[in-house]
Amino acid sequence: MKQTGAVLARVSTQRQEEEATIASQVAAIEEYATHEGYALRKDLYFLDEAVSGAKLDRPALDRLRDREGEGCYQVVICLSPDRLARVYMLQVLLLEEFRQAGIQMLFVNQPPVSDSPQSQLLFGIQGLFAEYERAVIAERMRRGRLHCARQGAIVNPQTPYGYDYVPKTGAEGGRWEINAEEARVVRQIYAWYTQSEPMTIQEITDRLNRDGLQPRRGSAGAVA
Repeated sequence: MKQTGAVLARVSTQRQEEEATIASQVAAIEEYATHEGYALRKDLYFLDEAVSGAKLDRPALDRLRDREGEGCYQVVICLSPDRLARVYMLQVLLLEEFRQAGIQMLFVNQPPVSDSPQSQLLFGIQGLFAEYERAVIAERMRRGRLHCARQGAIVNPQTPYGYDYVPKTGAEGGRWEINAEEARVVRQIYAWYTQSEPMTIQEITDRLNRDGLQPRRGSAGAVA
């Protein structure tokens, strides 16, 4: 009888989600499950979209862990350890939790983690090295953005509402220019919020939605 697998996938940002990274992870997991002979159920797909892997407080991961004791799945299949968690110690914590529940954690892009000292050592080295590499990359990016800011260059990857991005030309760096139509909306929002009887954020959001004034991504606005 085939063992049942739970699918666990995660992306950290809205941009990754839009680029179908979740879909590509799920496709790889499904191919792996078919090749290895595991059965998958749609109600056992746990997908965290635009959620950081540096914490355990994640909606889909919480649902997966809540069902550990039901016996509805025997293995958890994830693309790679960094999709399980970004921090090595969190990876270890989750693997131990699954092990105690009699559930095996499987990764598509590396061999299964067994109880042998060699397997544990290899997993630990890979996890710590990946965490170190991410820290180095983050520091390089921070220093690069700081240098650009000191040179007067734009470091924000997303253009704020109310502006248009003008790409760099020759020696002149990229810059923002005021978008007249969007600037009118920004000034109206400011007026609503600072008038003698100010509107609440929710009221402003509802008004913008009624007027068809949506964010650049095209979906209705909401209060975060």
